[in-house]
Amino acid sequence: MFRKYFKFTRKRVAFFCILMIGLLGLQYYLTGSLVSLQQVTTEAGNSNSAVIGILPDTEVIRQKFCFDRRVVLNSFSISFGSFKKDKVGDILHIQVMDGNNDVVFSEDVEVKDITPNAEFTVNMDQAVVIPKGVTCCIRMTCSSDDTPYALIPTVNTTNRTDPNTYMSTLKMQTHAKSMNISYSYSYRQLFPMVLFVLEILVLFVIIFERMTEYSARYYKRRQKEIKHSKKHKRTTRRSPRNFVKWVLSDPSVLLVVRILIIILNPLFLASMLEMMNGTFLTILPNVWLFTWILLGALEFLFTALIGNAGIAMLAMDLILFPIGLANLFIMNVRGTPFLPADILGVATATEVASTYTFSLTPAQFVVLPAFAIWCILIFRTRFKHQKRTISKKVIRFASTLVPGIAIIGILYNTNILPACGIEDNVWNKVSSCKANGFYMNYFINLHYLRVSTPSGYSKDKVAEILKDTSSVPASTQETTSVKLEDGKGITQDMPTNASFQSNTSMKGKKPNIILIMNESLADFSLVGDMRYNMDPLPFIHSLKKNTIKGRDYVSVFGAGTSNSEFEAMTGNSMAFFPSGCNVYQQFMHNSTFSLPSYLKELGYSCKAVHPSSGANWNRVATYKSMKFDDFITIDNFKKPEYVRYISDKESYKKVIELYENKGDKPLYLFDMTIQNHGGYLTNTNWKTPVSVEGSYYTEAKEYLSAIHVSDQAFQYLIDYFSKQTEPTVICMFGDHFPSIETSFYEELLGKPQSDWDLEDIQKRYAVPFIIWANYDIQEEQNAVISNNYLENMILKQAGIELPLYNQYLEKLSKEVPAMNVNGYMDTDGKWHNYNEDETDTIKTLLDDYEILQYGYYSDMDKDKMSELFKMKH
Repeated sequence: MFRKYFKFTRKRVAFFCILMIGLLGLQYYLTGSLVSLQQVTTEAGNSNSAVIGILPDTEVIRQKFCFDRRVVLNSFSISFGSFKKDKVGDILHIQVMDGNNDVVFSEDVEVKDITPNAEFTVNMDQAVVIPKGVTCCIRMTCSSDDTPYALIPTVNTTNRTDPNTYMSTLKMQTHAKSMNISYSYSYRQLFPMVLFVLEILVLFVIIFERMTEYSARYYKRRQKEIKHSKKHKRTTRRSPRNFVKWVLSDPSVLLVVRILIIILNPLFLASMLEMMNGTFLTILPNVWLFTWILLGALEFLFTALIGNAGIAMLAMDLILFPIGLANLFIMNVRGTPFLPADILGVATATEVASTYTFSLTPAQFVVLPAFAIWCILIFRTRFKHQKRTISKKVIRFASTLVPGIAIIGILYNTNILPACGIEDNVWNKVSSCKANGFYMNYFINLHYLRVSTPSGYSKDKVAEILKDTSSVPASTQETTSVKLEDGKGITQDMPTNASFQSNTSMKGKKPNIILIMNESLADFSLVGDMRYNMDPLPFIHSLKKNTIKGRDYVSVFGAGTSNSEFEAMTGNSMAFFPSGCNVYQQFMHNSTFSLPSYLKELGYSCKAVHPSSGANWNRVATYKSMKFDDFITIDNFKKPEYVRYISDKESYKKVIELYENKGDKPLYLFDMTIQNHGGYLTNTNWKTPVSVEGSYYTEAKEYLSAIHVSDQAFQYLIDYFSKQTEPTVICMFGDHFPSIETSFYEELLGKPQSDWDLEDIQKRYAVPFIIWANYDIQEEQNAVISNNYLENMILKQAGIELPLYNQYLEKLSKEVPAMNVNGYMDTDGKWHNYNEDETDTIKTLLDDYEILQYGYYSDMDKDKMSELFKMKH
C-alpha cells in the first residue's frame, strides 16, 4: 500500500536527503535545538514592570513585573551598586510573591557574598509558573542580628514612572534597568517545532508521491466512464474517491492550480519575507496591494526573459527571497535596512561579515521550509516546455514584457504611490521599511540613485552666487553661538564654526595637517548622561591646551563610513544627494574638488592610510580623483597589532612613519582607522573592560572597551607630535555612532525609540571631533559644527586661506550652524526638517548651497567649474 502512493527513486531520495540535511543544519545553526528549553532574559525594568514600593522606614523594595505570556520563572538576577558592607545589613531576604501577594519563593543571601558593582544571580530551587498578565513582585528586605530591617545594599533598578529620576532612600538608589528575570518558554517552542515537523511531512509527500503519475491512466478511464454513462444514461456516482480521481485526471484542474500559483506567487513571496521581518501585521492593505502588483510586474519580466512561467517564478523567488534575507541580516547588524546603494558596497560588507552573528527565532525559521515547499510546488506544477512557432514566441514575449515594463514605469514615474500614501521616510529608513515592507521600500528608494539637477541651476547662477561670496575678515568676524543641552541636560551657549577666526600665529608657514576619521567613534557624554565603571575616553576629555573639541553632526548612523569622509574632505553635504546613496560608489568622477586637491595646489604632499582593503567603498579610484599621491592599505602593514581589527595604535605608527619620511613638503595625511568597526559580539578579552553601571549591554560593553583602547592610542599619537618642533595640526572625528543595542540608546536619551523626535534622532548623529595642534590655536571644549564645516575648521586653525567654495560655507554657517541629511539647525539651536519653517534667508542660503554643490561636484564641465571656483582639476 505504501509503495502504491509513494515512489522512491535514487534521485528523489538523494534530493530529499540533501534538502533535509540542509534544512536541519540551518535550523540548528540559526536557532539552536528546538527540543531543549530555551532561555529568554527580560529586564524587570521593562514596560510591564515598575518599582511599586520603596519604604524608607523598613527598607523594603517591591518590584512588580508581569508578562504577556505564561512563563516559567527559574532564575533572576539583581544588580548591586557600590556599597559598604559594614553600613548595611548582614542578611538579604529575597521573596517572590504571586498575584495574591502570597510568597511562592524565598531565599536568604549573606551580604558578604554580594559583590558591589556586580550582579547577583538567584537560582531558584523550584520553578514558579506565572500566568499571562498576572502582576507579581519581588520583595527584598534586610536584617542584621536582632534588627529586622537593616539598610539594604545599593540596588540599581528602574523607576518606570520617570526613567530620568534618581530616587534615593537612605543607602538605596534606583537607576538603570538592572533586575533581570530569566525564564523558560517551552510552549513557544512547541508551535514552531510542530509546524517544522508538518513541513517536513509535506515535503516528503510532495517529493515522493506518485499519485500524479496515475493522472493519464485516470483520464483515459474517466473518458470511458463518461461515454459509458452517456450510452446507458447513467450519472457518475459521487464519492471522495471519484472526486480525487477527477482532480488528478481533469486537465482543467491543473490549469487552474497553475494560474492560481502564478497569481499568488508575488503575494506569497512578500508574505513569507515580511513574516520573517515581523512586519506582516504592520503593513497597510494598500502597501500589500501595490507590492503584489510590483512583484507581479517583475514576474512578467522574468517570464518574458525565460519563456517558461514556472521556471521564471522559481528564478525570481530564488533571487528576491535571499535579497530579502540580506535585509534581515543588515537590519540586525547595523540597524538600517538594505537599500539599492548597498549593492555597490558588497565587497566592503563581505570583508567584515565574519565579525557579525546572524540568528533566527524558531518562528522565523519555519518560513524557510515553507519557502522550499512553495518552490517545489512551483516546479512540480510548471508548464511543460512546448515547441512554438516564432510568431507565437514573439506574441508570448511581448504579452509579458510590455505589461511588466508598463506597470513598473507607471509605479516609478508617476505619483500613484505617494497619492496612495506609500512614501519614503527619508530621515528614518527603519520606519520606512517597517511601513512599506522590504520590496516596496527598496523600489521607492531606486529614485535616489541619481543626483537631480537643482531647480534654477545654471553656470550663470553659480557665477552669480560666487560673485557675492567673499571671505569675512577675521577682524570683523562676529562670535556666534547656539544654546544646546550638554550631556547632563544643562543648556549653555556653544560656539559654532563662525565663531572661530583664521589662525595668525603661523605667519604664512604651512603646518602639517593630519585628519583622522576614527571608525564608529562616539562620545556619549555629549548627548546623554550615562554611568560607566570608568571613563571610556579619559585622555580626550582631559585635552584642553591648544584644543578645540565638541560635537560634529554627520549624516550616517551605524554604517556608511565613506559618506562621512566625503563630507569632511569636500565641504559637501549629503543632504543634497539621493537618500540612502553612497557617493564614492555611485557618483565618483575622474576629477574631484576636495581638501587634498586644494592643499596639493599649495605644495602639500597628500597621502591616505586605511588599515584594511583599498577596494572598500571604491576608495582607490576615488582617492585618485581627489589627487592623493599615495594610498597606504592593509597590504603595507607588516605583522601589525590587532585589536579586533588592525589597531588604532598600529595605524598611528604608520602615520608617524610617513611623517618622518615626508621630505621637504608639508604633509596632508588622511587616516581611516578600523579598530572599532562592528559587530560587537566578538567577546574580546579586554584588559580594562568598560561597561554601563547597572545595565547589561553586551554590545555596548564591547564597543566602550574598544574606544577606551582608541583613546589610549590617540594619546600615543599626541604625545609623539607634542615633542616635534615642526608645526602640526591633528583633527580626529568619528564617522558615525555604532549600531549597538537600541535599548542602550533609549536609556541614554531617556525615552523609548517610538517617542524620539527630530531633536532626539539628531543626538545619534553627533560624533565627537577634536582639533589639536603643537602650536598656539584657539581653545574650546563645547563647539558645535556639522561635517561639511569640518574642512573650514581645519583650514582656519592651519592659517590657510579658504578657497572660494569654503568661503560660501563660512557665510552659510552664520545662519545654519549645523546641517546633515536629517535636517538643519537654526541659530537658536533648534533642528528643523528641510522645507519646513525656513526663513527667507535660510531658504535662499540652502538653495544657493545646493546649486553651488551641484556645480562643485556633479557638473561634468570641470573646465568651466575650475574657472568659476578658482580650483585646479
